[in-house]
This record gives sequence, structure tokens and C-alpha cells, in this order.
Amino acid sequence: ATRLWKRGMVSKAREKFAEGAAAAKRHTAIWQAWGLMEARLGHLDKARSLFQQGVWDAGNAKAIHTLWQAWGVLEAENGNMDKARQYFTRAVESSKRPAPSLVAWSRAEENQGRYGKARELLERGVRVEPYNWRVWDCLIALERRVGGRGCPAERDAYKRKVLAEMYHAKQKQDWADGSEPGTNLNNLNRKGLDSDSESAAVAPEGASAFASVGPWLS
Repeated sequence: ATRLWKRGMVSKAREKFAEGAAAAKRHTAIWQAWGLMEARLGHLDKARSLFQQGVWDAGNAKAIHTLWQAWGVLEAENGNMDKARQYFTRAVESSKRPAPSLVAWSRAEENQGRYGKARELLERGVRVEPYNWRVWDCLIALERRVGGRGCPAERDAYKRKVLAEMYHAKQKQDWADGSEPGTNLNNLNRKGLDSDSESAAVAPEGASAFASVGPWLS
């Protein structure tokens, strides 16, 4: 169906989406993709009704958060932030790995000029998924956009990402060696991380930003 849509065959795409939804009502990806198509075509009320129907039909499906997240993005993009926050909250609450939903929510808040809230959501993301490097990159990029390249907040976020990477590597090595992975983040040797030099503390130019984890991704 998505291929048909991209080829401009919208009516055929709708038929395929409808067939898929009828055959697999709990398949959240169908409802999400169909709603996204309608939203991109400017049919916002239709997109909303598809997300709602998907939520009803999918129930407690494992990926139900993807529908809430997509719905939140839709409302945020159209200036309905109160509803967007409600749906982002549902997305976070219904996911075992909520970092992508927190990233999408953060971007929506940043677009409203609420940088403190955007930062708070990304900090929450790195707490619940400390080894999700994309979330760290989003936090680093946010601090760079707000304070400029090399600002103290960006440097601090980059240092903390490096520390998390070191801890993660240590845990993997402990498992490989058959020993208990008991090293704590705060006990790692931070040599080289406390340097004030830009080369040691500032994220490289190639660090990915929000574009690499677009808000529609689950």
C-alpha cells in the first residue's frame, strides 16, 4: 500500500490499507501508515479517525505506542499541543522502550520554544534507555542549537554520553569474561573526560540530530 501511495496511486493504496486493516485489526503498522498517508495528503480528520480506530482495534498490542506517538506528532504539527501532550503521554506509558516517543515529544516542545521541557524529556530518555546513543545525540544536538557549539551544556552532555559508552563496553566485557558486570557508572575512570579542551568534550560534527530519529519512527 505504501508503495502504491508513493507512486501516486492513492485510491489503490487506500483499498490495500483497508484490506489489511480488515484482515489484521491489531496490526498497528497498518493503521499508522494509513494515517500517515492521509495526514501527508492534508486529510487531517481522516488521519485522526484512523489513529483512533487503530487504538480501539489494537487494544493492548505491543506496538500500540506507535499509534499514540504518530497521533501526537500529527496534533503537534497542527498546533494542538494540549492534545499532542496527551497522546505523547499515552505513547510513553504504553511502551517498554519509550525513548523514541520522548524524542518526538521533545522535538514538539522545542518547536514551541519550550527548551527546558524539551531538555527534560531527553534527559528522561537517557535515564530510561542509557545505551540508546541516538537519544544522547539528540540531547547533544539540542544543547548545541540552544547554546551554540561548544557551550557548557553541550560539552556536559557529550561527556556523559562517552561515560555511558565506557560503562556499556565494560559491562559487555564483563559478560564476555564470565564475571559479574558490577561496575557502576560513577566508579569508572573519567580520565580525559574532564578536560576543557574542545577536542575532548565537544561532540563531533557528524553526531546525528533529530533528523536521524524522525518523529514517526517507533
